[in-house]
Amino acid sequence: MLRRDTRDATCLEVGRLRAGPPLLELIMAPHLSPELRKKTIIWRSEQGRDVSDIARLAGCSNFTVYEVLRLHRLLPRS
Repeated sequence: MLRRDTRDATCLEVGRLRAGPPLLELIMAPHLSPELRKKTIIWRSEQGRDVSDIARLAGCSNFTVYEVLRLHRLLPRS
């Protein structure tokens, strides 16, 4: 019975993801707000700032900045 409950809980969680936030929200790290993600792209593409400078401004790691920029290039824009 415990297994069934656990499996049901997992199915509910997966189902909730499908009806939850948009795909971009699920892929991107949740610790950067959508506004900071937009600013990250602007700081890099329009202002030519270094990744370490952007990370300092956004209060995140260099890796997060690289991920935001990578996903911006890969995902279709609406």
